[in-house]
Amino acid sequence: MSRPPKYGPIVEKLEDDVVYSPALIYRHAADLGIASPEIRSKIRHTFARFAKNNGFPVDGDGLVRIPGQPITIGWLGRRWKEHYLNTS
Repeated sequence: MSRPPKYGPIVEKLEDDVVYSPALIYRHAADLGIASPEIRSKIRHTFARFAKNNGFPVDGDGLVRIPGQPITIGWLGRRWKEHYLNTS
């Protein structure tokens, strides 16, 4: 039996039709109370590496705008779910 993905509970809470960057995934998890500030950069780096290493489109599914940060690409919640929950 395989081990469940470490951040599976976070990915499961993503909305299918919303575009998420790794930073926005952390913010969403923090807003839901399931991620603490101590693991912020770890979550961001983990999901950035995951997207790069698992064939996510380079151009993303859309753009993410977070106040005070540059606009960046992101991918739909359903893509994160399909790939992360099935390959981790």
